[in-house]
Amino acid sequence: MITPDERLVLGLKALDRLWPVLDKARLDIQTTLRPAHNRQHAVAPAPSQPADPAVSPAQEITPQTVPSLPAVLKQIGGLPDYAILLGVCNDSLPFILDLTNPAPGSILIAGDRHPDSLKLLDAMLVSAGLLNKASKVSYDLLCEANEVSLQACSLANCNQIYDISDSSAAERICTLAALAEQRRRTSPHGPVLILAIEDLASLTRQLNESDFARLFWLLKRAPKARVWVIANLYAEDAEQIDERLLGAFRTRLIGATDDPLRAAYLAGDEQVEAASLEPGRQYGVPFGEDWLNVWVCEPEHLE
Repeated sequence: MITPDERLVLGLKALDRLWPVLDKARLDIQTTLRPAHNRQHAVAPAPSQPADPAVSPAQEITPQTVPSLPAVLKQIGGLPDYAILLGVCNDSLPFILDLTNPAPGSILIAGDRHPDSLKLLDAMLVSAGLLNKASKVSYDLLCEANEVSLQACSLANCNQIYDISDSSAAERICTLAALAEQRRRTSPHGPVLILAIEDLASLTRQLNESDFARLFWLLKRAPKARVWVIANLYAEDAEQIDERLLGAFRTRLIGATDDPLRAAYLAGDEQVEAASLEPGRQYGVPFGEDWLNVWVCEPEHLE
């Protein structure tokens, strides 16, 4: 028998789950593993016919029915500036990140190495480009030489592509750290800049102590100045990453991995269940005390 108090708790949890989508799909990712407080309650919009049945809130997502990125953006309709899409949850609701809210902090994407390992990073950057003018949101990409394969590189929002092994990559980290520090001292307002890293372990092997310190500072402090880091890490390289650097990522998006201990280490939480996720297509995302499974929405071909 459920008591009135238990029913109230369940109701609050349900509201906590739904309010960001109802509030123009904005979402403040909670990564502290405790309930969020002082939230404003959202008002549900009037019922309307979905623009695309593939993303109807009533339909459960399966590997065969994951909507494309254009389909999801069409369904969402207009979004405020500075939003990017992480994907869709099992119940078809979109998962949106507000780049003006620094609470989620720097973002780590981690999972076993797979041909589709970079799909989430690519989809997030493409959504940033499709939802925002380059004057508002732009990104740099640090990658291995001759390994540029992301569709996001073809968008006007892509500033420059840097070879991880080249000194220019470390120089860009230093430049962004200096910019973020200047913004923090004056005003955090300004265009959002994203530093996307294809292989975090490969990058850290190239950094000297000073450059490492600047990257660490970026991860910890820069989101408050609208400078974000989104880094991909192959799970098998987890032991190569300094624990201090790993701990600087406030949000961990955990992909499929067969090693539950490694998944728990990367997530900072033993409750994450990564073994059953679809490799490269599905990720566990922290939300309050829970983990939501989010599907990657592929960008499709960009002209």
